[in-house]
Amino acid sequence: MGKNIKKRAVSTAAKVVLSAALVAPLTLSGGWSQPVQAATTVSQGDQIAAFAESLDGKPYRSGGISPEGFSGPGFVYYVYKHYGIDLPRDLNQLARTGQALKTSEVQPGDLVFLTEKGSDKLEHVGIYLGDYKFVVSAPGTGGVDIHTFEKEALKERYAGARRVIGNTVDMGRLPDVTGVSKQQQQLLNALDGVIGKPYGNNQNGPVYFDGEGLVEYAYEKIGVSMPSSLESQSQKGKLVSRTSLVVGDVVFFGTSRDNLLSAAIYVGDGKIAIASQDIGHVVVRDMNGIYDRYYLGAKRILEVAEPVKDSREELADAIIETGLKYWGTPYKFGAEYPTSGMFDCSSFTQWIFYKNGIKLPRTSRQQATVGTYVPKSQLEKGDLVFFSTSYSDGKIAHVGVYVGDNKFLHTYGKNGVHYSSLDSKWWKSHYKTARRVIE
Repeated sequence: MGKNIKKRAVSTAAKVVLSAALVAPLTLSGGWSQPVQAATTVSQGDQIAAFAESLDGKPYRSGGISPEGFSGPGFVYYVYKHYGIDLPRDLNQLARTGQALKTSEVQPGDLVFLTEKGSDKLEHVGIYLGDYKFVVSAPGTGGVDIHTFEKEALKERYAGARRVIGNTVDMGRLPDVTGVSKQQQQLLNALDGVIGKPYGNNQNGPVYFDGEGLVEYAYEKIGVSMPSSLESQSQKGKLVSRTSLVVGDVVFFGTSRDNLLSAAIYVGDGKIAIASQDIGHVVVRDMNGIYDRYYLGAKRILEVAEPVKDSREELADAIIETGLKYWGTPYKFGAEYPTSGMFDCSSFTQWIFYKNGIKLPRTSRQQATVGTYVPKSQLEKGDLVFFSTSYSDGKIAHVGVYVGDNKFLHTYGKNGVHYSSLDSKWWKSHYKTARRVIE
């Protein structure tokens, strides 16, 4: 942590991350008051502070969460874990955990945050010790070290404090599901035994896990061999649509098919079991929010009884699964896939329907004339959904395929082929109509 820092106010960006309850930078006269401690009792905060201070001198290690080496968030995680309190191991997650404090409210054991030198970005989290001192693990000092806010350079970088005592991470729980096979239930049992275990890069259990490591471990427990890398796991099994997920399906997240970020296991009721780097644990989470935004696709590894489908639903699923094979394929207006390796919106729908025996006209406006009209409230998988764009003067100029759950598959912009939500403000305001071409 540098000693020479230009004077500046705490950035708005940093204060937003930590919440609007935070106040201006520390002032040792008036703004920051040394808290009065009870003379006859030792609070949990005092115990946490004392334990943190006892680790002074331990080395720094990126991602580390043990006395062999601590990262900044890893040091905080380790100290609090010693007292049975689970915290995230991500700096920004920590900055949203617990209760924001005014400087006059900060007590031993509370978390204190500092920004980068000359930047709006958060850089460090430490544990307040009292008497204006805090302890932090940082690469600049080689590891765990005690600092004081009386130094002007550190005072200038103060971004706020939070109290997390009494605030723990909700690990979630597996949903109660019925009608699963013996093998699916065994997989759920294996996952149930590791919920709450800590995250660890390139780890596949039994103590630490990353996303692909959790998948490998859980499947190994039921006698199914899985590769250890995300890329190899994504090549296994049968591609399934999001609306067809069953317990045990492996779900993949990323920004494109060439940039996989993590894997998880679908556990039913719209939930996944995932080793989350941000949270720092194996947790059960609803597949929405960030998981919804980075969802890429899913593979079925286990042989399970398929639900009985009518022929229309089977064809719709086949069309969607065909479309998913082109996930991330670039968008270019006017592009024809066989010749360019790219799609525009209507050449994409034309191509994936053609691959399943249905011929569509070339443009979105032409496609909006085939089949039968479908009210938005009665959309089914495989229906074509149509939109205007910013440049079409309210006329139809875009098309996608409805996949269920108020989402559609299409290609548009820098993401190429991907999902979007009919609930999003932009698509909702530009929605025009829908047509059913699968009979």
